[in-house]
Amino acid sequence: MGGSSSKVGRTLPTKARASGQESQGTRPALPPTRPPPVASETKDQDVERDGKDPHLLANLSRIGQVNIHSTAATARTVSIPFSEMYRKRHVAEQQAASGRPVRNHLEASTLSTLLDDRKFVTSRSDLKQLAARYTVDVSVLDRLARFVNSPSIGDGTVVRRVDKDGQERITMQVCLHLKWSSSVV
Repeated sequence: MGGSSSKVGRTLPTKARASGQESQGTRPALPPTRPPPVASETKDQDVERDGKDPHLLANLSRIGQVNIHSTAATARTVSIPFSEMYRKRHVAEQQAASGRPVRNHLEASTLSTLLDDRKFVTSRSDLKQLAARYTVDVSVLDRLARFVNSPSIGDGTVVRRVDKDGQERITMQVCLHLKWSSSVV
């Protein structure tokens, strides 16, 4: 299978074999070969010759000395972010267990409600009251609203349907055009 370029070319002899020993199945003697090298604890000529390789020596000189870093120092630098993560998680768990609202920390559903409520704010004082109600700084709310928003559902677009098997499906249309108050934005 495949193209002819992937196949090894095969050459056939062009002359007939000479009669004699080769035609009777005996082969001529091959020159003696060296046995494969074996491991030893002493250097032999091959090891010495390999060690004098000028290209190897030039490459080793070019690379330079190897710096080995202490594993203790590496482990210490790696563990710093993990210890910081555990410390922050511990603080967050303590704040959640206290039952008091934490300033500038909201759950996703609360954040969505805050962003929905912000759409109806018409003055800076209303914005301050909204931020106080959700325990969020006004500056944080302004920065957040620059990049994050919640989807707005168009009035009268919510449709509830019940399938044959009793599944309720709710569909709605998202508003693309909203009128924003220029005094707040």
